[in-house]
Amino acid sequence: MRRAAEMQRAGRSDQAKGLLQQVVRLDPAHYTALCALGQLNAGAGQIEFALSLFERANQARPDGFESLALIARCQQQLGNISAAAAATARAADLQPNNDRVFFNLGVLREQLGEFATAREAYGQAVRLNPGNLDAQSNLAMLSLSEAPDHAVALLANVHQAKRGDPALIGAAKPLPNLPGNEQWHSKFKLKMELEQLEYLAQKGKLPEFAAGLPDALRSALEDLADLDDDNESFRRQHPRHHWKSHWQLINRLYNRTLYLPEPPVIDGPLINPDLDVQALQDTYLNGDPQLVVVDNFLTEPALAAIRDFCQEATIWHDLRRNYLGAYLTDGFANTLTLGIANALKQSLPGIFKGHELAQGWGYKYGAAVTGIGMHADAAAVNCNFWITDDSANEDPDSGGLLVYDKEAPLDWDFETFNNNTEAMLEFLGDSIDTPVHIPHRANRIVIFNSNLFHRTDDIHFKDTFAARRYNITMLYGRRGRQTS
Repeated sequence: MRRAAEMQRAGRSDQAKGLLQQVVRLDPAHYTALCALGQLNAGAGQIEFALSLFERANQARPDGFESLALIARCQQQLGNISAAAAATARAADLQPNNDRVFFNLGVLREQLGEFATAREAYGQAVRLNPGNLDAQSNLAMLSLSEAPDHAVALLANVHQAKRGDPALIGAAKPLPNLPGNEQWHSKFKLKMELEQLEYLAQKGKLPEFAAGLPDALRSALEDLADLDDDNESFRRQHPRHHWKSHWQLINRLYNRTLYLPEPPVIDGPLINPDLDVQALQDTYLNGDPQLVVVDNFLTEPALAAIRDFCQEATIWHDLRRNYLGAYLTDGFANTLTLGIANALKQSLPGIFKGHELAQGWGYKYGAAVTGIGMHADAAAVNCNFWITDDSANEDPDSGGLLVYDKEAPLDWDFETFNNNTEAMLEFLGDSIDTPVHIPHRANRIVIFNSNLFHRTDDIHFKDTFAARRYNITMLYGRRGRQTS
């Protein structure tokens, strides 16, 4: 066994495999050799054979944690989620203080649609390790409708742990490292940040520790004047400029949440109480495709509050081409956004049919861009609504959404129905020429079957901070799951 381990560490997998096979021939119930040999085969893509080896190991040692964990991984890779969950539950019995095992169990229970037991597993992972942010985040997302206040508190903790304690951001103290995919700037993002900080400064809401950031951003944009494409990305530690003091300030504060307002408590309904609920539900349920457009869906106080929040909160950290994103798991969750999501579901029960809020986000766009490409979403019901004043839109016939009349096949995986444009175009065929076209309007929501292919229409908005287009998306239920 020692020689096999040495061969494996040296990258000589074939020799290691040969030695392990000899051990197993001499001792067919050798637990360690069976596990090691199985992992080599799994690494080579021989998942079913690896699974048989792990099961032999488990028969040899029923109380072996490693073999159960490996069985669960193989079963998950093979798509046998129920079997993977059963193996993980047995592993959790063997290591009741292992928070990662309970987190994995929660993921599998959630995939099976067993949301109550998934919440229990995530909750146990959090109790065992309050620093398990993945478990906190997943527990919060499963509690959005059932316990929104608890979900907000959990997500606030996750957000702060990721972005840094506001009390520390302005101090000369270490901050959490940001993910690798956030090690990039673009002129587009720096411009968007500058205009938002200028807006906060005008309102007297820019934190004192960030008072020098607008000037730093202006200097940085002067440094980057030679970049022709506003969306050209570059590493934060720009080799020609990172030593300059304004870049040092930018790099410290980049993608930190500098200002996160608490939305006001609205005394009264969030959703327009005068909506013709029966007519809207009938339009959706009898439609082909299933889709309904609702104007004036938010009350005026709710519309003003969500608009203020989007303009003020510095949570637009996700850099895409021509737009920025903010997510429920990263600053977008609060009593207002979740309140709107839950009130919407309660207002139109015939459409939502008990589907719970599963995910939500906001996107903030540049002035004249091509929006998000064609895709479907992993949910049952999709809600997109817009909050920017109509005067911002320079082409009132565009700027909204195109929805096609075909649903993504249920056997397509996420990568195919969300990103494989070639497969989507081939599947849609002639339908590509006849989408339902919904222009942008302030306080308009589009509710549709989330499995329908759709894309953002071209955007032609004024190039000012007040005219930025915000698209807010709420997803309900799970793809392919019907609730009556």
